[in-house]
Amino acid sequence: MRRLIECLLVTDKFRGSQISAHEIAYISDKEWREPFASETAESLSGNYDFTTRILRNHSPKTMADKILHAPVIAVIIDSSEIPDCVLIASDMQRKSSLFQFMKDEISDLFDKFLDDEVRIQIDSWCDENGKLLEGSRPRSVRE
Repeated sequence: MRRLIECLLVTDKFRGSQISAHEIAYISDKEWREPFASETAESLSGNYDFTTRILRNHSPKTMADKILHAPVIAVIIDSSEIPDCVLIASDMQRKSSLFQFMKDEISDLFDKFLDDEVRIQIDSWCDENGKLLEGSRPRSVRE
């Protein structure tokens, strides 16, 4: 997902958009307990409040970065605490919250990236008025 953004294989509109994702907050009045490397899912309930999901918006780049740098990826099935889902938290995010994706939500996230189709692309050393840009970076437009 991040590579699609970096290589300008998605539209400017999509890159500037917001993606909604549910987050589960860290239990702030408890001391953080670092999970064992072999237990990415077992110790999550001690650190996070599974009683509340908060819907937040993030840019596609932020979502891709958090998923790419995720030491916490847990597939939850038949839990007594929460419904079947995928839990993801980046190394920078994990002490504040983690993403919770139901099956249709994670599928929808991937579809957002894959369904965005660039139909017009412009790479130019000039701005939209034909004036030569200063500096070494060309202008790129993806619609």
